[in-house]
Amino acid sequence: MKTFVAVSLWAALASGAHAAPAFTIDDLSPGEGIASECYVVLWRSSAKTQNGVRPAVLESDGERAYVKVDGEVYPLRPVGQYTYESAALRSQDQLPAVKVAAQLKTIRTDITDEGVEVRDLKGEMQVTYGGRHQTIKVLGEYACVASAPQ
Repeated sequence: MKTFVAVSLWAALASGAHAAPAFTIDDLSPGEGIASECYVVLWRSSAKTQNGVRPAVLESDGERAYVKVDGEVYPLRPVGQYTYESAALRSQDQLPAVKVAAQLKTIRTDITDEGVEVRDLKGEMQVTYGGRHQTIKVLGEYACVASAPQ
């Protein structure tokens, strides 16, 4: 009996290490993010274009950001370059805290005819939700009107 219990406990612990993520990182729908002169938009590196745009997994204007986890849109506040934390949650919601940390590099910079600086970004985005982590590969862009403060 002791051997069976020990083997069962070991199997349960071992299977937990390979468990599927306990949450999903969803695409933001139009209107759930931001619209600003300066912004960062990230999408999955595997995202397909839909009606001329790729569905975003994170949008930020430098003062606020949005990410969608398990169907819930979370407002985030920047706490560092490409690092965001959930804004103060309403006490009645009891939703888990969300933290996003993106490791990004600029792969191309351009100035459009309209005077907008655009940087193409590439890297990874790690989302922490309810104490669990999930990392996805992302592409994105930083755009800002050249005369706007950065």
